[in-house]
Amino acid sequence: MEKIHLEASRDLVEIPDLSKAEKLKRIDLSDCESLRKLHPSISSLPKLAHLELSGCRKIENLNVHSKYLQRLNLEGCSSLKELSVTSHKMVFLDLSYTAICSLPSSIQYNTELARLFLKGCDNLSFVQSPPNIIGHLFSLLLLDLSGTNVESLPASIKNLSMMKLLVLDDCRTLVSLLELPRSLEMLTAYNCTSLETVFTQLLVSEHMLQSCKPYLSKQYYYPKQFEGGCAVFPGDHIMNDFGFHAEDSSITIPYLSLPELCGFICCFVLSEGSIEGHISCSIYQDSEQVGIDEGQLLHTALISDHVVFLFVEICDHFNGIPFKFQFNYYLITMTPFDTKTNELESKSVILQPTFRKKTNNEIVKLQIYLGNEYKGR
Repeated sequence: MEKIHLEASRDLVEIPDLSKAEKLKRIDLSDCESLRKLHPSISSLPKLAHLELSGCRKIENLNVHSKYLQRLNLEGCSSLKELSVTSHKMVFLDLSYTAICSLPSSIQYNTELARLFLKGCDNLSFVQSPPNIIGHLFSLLLLDLSGTNVESLPASIKNLSMMKLLVLDDCRTLVSLLELPRSLEMLTAYNCTSLETVFTQLLVSEHMLQSCKPYLSKQYYYPKQFEGGCAVFPGDHIMNDFGFHAEDSSITIPYLSLPELCGFICCFVLSEGSIEGHISCSIYQDSEQVGIDEGQLLHTALISDHVVFLFVEICDHFNGIPFKFQFNYYLITMTPFDTKTNELESKSVILQPTFRKKTNNEIVKLQIYLGNEYKGR
């Protein structure tokens, strides 16, 4: 026997000793609303890779220590307060909508953990968690803290050198972001109403300038997925520390004879209540589309204006010729191939050119002004 599927067994209170089921790879007990505890033998199963316990609302504490467990789903275990879990193979852990107050100290030993979901953990506080525990999860690619009441992120988050996505949506008490992982490519902080806007813009701008990798190919392949970076957070204006401004959804870049130009940081303000869809940035030359970046999924209900930062790469043949950025959104419908394209309704669009040094390809900040005057910073 390799699988046990007892999902939605509402009268199941406990499971028996499974120590002899040595070939068991998957156990699904999701939505077993009366289940209160697991038999300790689960930890000894040598091939168990997937344990599904989502919606088991009566489980209050859980101890799982397995060498080979890869995925543990505890989403919606609303009574779960105490947890100890370790596995050398763990890559996925979902603790969303549980009652945990802090991250268990055992989590730092899951060295292969790539995706950690803490969505809707109302009681979660990093103050109560062991110091620097997040900073030990060196394999973490995705961290979802949306809907929690965290006020700040631990400083050790900067040590997560593989993190690509940080989700902070609806963290209404989050006040500030002090540092970001160097590897971070996407930050979403929709409806973080307490987040300090100006400092966050400065942080994100500097992060993109330091982290975005220049695109060195002679050709422009599209579509892409904003590989250089994307960040969304509340704000009704954009700081003035940028080179090109427009009060529309498009902006035209004049002739720039700057061989080290490798891309632009594009910023625009989304109005309150923006619909759900994909943002795309199309690049035109002499009215002909020559490139496109796309992929950012918008939040369905913005309770205030939001600022969007995108890093858009360009290739060498854009240097020395005028070109135009056009921002659009694609409305998502129930029919996969039925999409509607519209110009993005934005209050303003601002572009900041970014450059690479000839010596080490690092991107440096350079302000460009119409009239071809520029200064480094």
